[in-house]
Amino acid sequence: MASDFSAIVFFWLPGIVLVSCVFYSLLKKNSLDKRRGVIGASVCLILILASPWTITGSDSSAFGHLLGVLIGPLVLILLGMYNIIFSIQPGTFQIAKNERTLGQIMLLIGIFWLLAFHWIGYTPSYNGEINRYWIIFLTTILILSPLLFFAFAILVSILGHERKKVSWFMGFIGFLAFQILIISMLLDGFSISSIDFSQHLAVGLLEIIGYGIGFLLAAIVFSVVISLYEKSLPMMAQLEPPNQEELKYARDIIKLHLEGGHEDE
Repeated sequence: MASDFSAIVFFWLPGIVLVSCVFYSLLKKNSLDKRRGVIGASVCLILILASPWTITGSDSSAFGHLLGVLIGPLVLILLGMYNIIFSIQPGTFQIAKNERTLGQIMLLIGIFWLLAFHWIGYTPSYNGEINRYWIIFLTTILILSPLLFFAFAILVSILGHERKKVSWFMGFIGFLAFQILIISMLLDGFSISSIDFSQHLAVGLLEIIGYGIGFLLAAIVFSVVISLYEKSLPMMAQLEPPNQEELKYARDIIKLHLEGGHEDE
């Protein structure tokens, strides 16, 4: 009971406040309010990262441990993608090549950093075994990465202006991610065999398909409910067409404005 209460205080509550502070900072225009949101989110993030020491007896601490391990490569990947997509020279609509190159380097380093966890060494472990959240995270990322990068490539090519190189690079990363997905099912990792990892991939794929079907059904139900509600609303009253007196008044007003002059009120 005490461990559950500690998990609520030191993990779940900071997690909820963290999300709230992020939205608060994004929605507020005042710089002081934005700074408050950033400070609050930073404090909550530190509490979550410290969960392996503050709530050692709770299963939630494993997530805090994994977040601390992954914060480096994830920051590199996100900053790299930001620089690749949004690198614009100040005062122009031209891409800053240095920023784009730096973003590509950061993205590749972040990706290979994650792969090093799986194949080269230090697979995230907690309490003497592989962190179960790491398996969930890695399988989900390997399955979704090709789809996401290909989708980014298509969106950039359609919506972007002179972004063919960026689109091709995103497509290349998507192709590379797909190859890594195939290799992960053939080569053993540092701490897990390819057979066991393939089973985790299959489970992850089924979960993603299940979530996708669930979101699709929810969207369909929501659309049907909105459509039925709109059909149940009474029709708006139809206005009668203008009579001759109203038409004459409108003609006089139009004629007055076309010819100039003024009308006494």
